[in-house]
Amino acid sequence: HGMVTCLVTNAPNYAFEPIKKKLNLRKFFGEHMYNSCMVNYTFKPDPALLLFAMEKLSVTPEECMIFEDTMKGITAAERAGIKRIVAIRSEGMINDYRDLLGIPLKNYCF
Repeated sequence: HGMVTCLVTNAPNYAFEPIKKKLNLRKFFGEHMYNSCMVNYTFKPDPALLLFAMEKLSVTPEECMIFEDTMKGITAAERAGIKRIVAIRSEGMINDYRDLLGIPLKNYCF
């Protein structure tokens, strides 16, 4: 189907490695898992980590869709030029950022 998925997180290695193993994330993302350690501990909302992931996957912002659960992640996606952002958070957070970013956000609360 031509879709590549990846996982991008601010979590440093000491926190991320046990989670990857416990949840068997390799099953879902293969080697396509990137964290802040890979970009000199540059954290979202800086877009560096998302830009790094896009480079690794050879995709452009126009080809990306991001599912994000934090305001910092949404800001990073917007700064990276990603226009398709699915916010998984509270309705209040969505309303706060919808106008600020000037891009459509969808809300999926679980």
